[in-house]
Amino acid sequence: MRREIAAVRWFEMDVAKLNNRDNSNISLFTALGVSLAALYAGSRLLAKNGGREPVDFRSKVILISGGSRGLGLAMAKEFGHQGSRLAICARDAEELQNARELLTKEGIEVDTFTCDVTKKNEVEALIGQVINRFGHIDILVNNAGLISVAPLDSLEDRDFEKAMDLMFWGPFHMTMAVLPHM
Repeated sequence: MRREIAAVRWFEMDVAKLNNRDNSNISLFTALGVSLAALYAGSRLLAKNGGREPVDFRSKVILISGGSRGLGLAMAKEFGHQGSRLAICARDAEELQNARELLTKEGIEVDTFTCDVTKKNEVEALIGQVINRFGHIDILVNNAGLISVAPLDSLEDRDFEKAMDLMFWGPFHMTMAVLPHM
């Protein structure tokens, strides 16, 4: 696991060097690198699994926030190919539709939900909709995130508040809303 974390940090440093030269496509490079590192780390964990039997994801209902693109979509594909029933959410309805089409073409059962995880009332409504659709939730993947790349002196408090809303309060609201159903 330490090697995987080091790989992500190495990639982040490499991306930072790229930032100093060319800001075009930086989101793509960052998302791709982080996605590849996370998939590698996840595959290593699943392969080793501490000497235990492999986890059987068949028929498990998995809710993935930020599931319409990047790492979230890659995880949705992997869980779907293992037979999971998927609920993915994101803020952008068009991206969700594209993700649904892509996953459905691969024979994966998926339902999509528009939700801003920074809004507690939307999260609570989402959990209710997923429960109504699938009957339960087995696994929650708090994946929604934001990658901001900028010189520190150009950022304002609001930039950090926005990141905390999405990457701290979002998972907190999702976890607290789903726990009574698990």
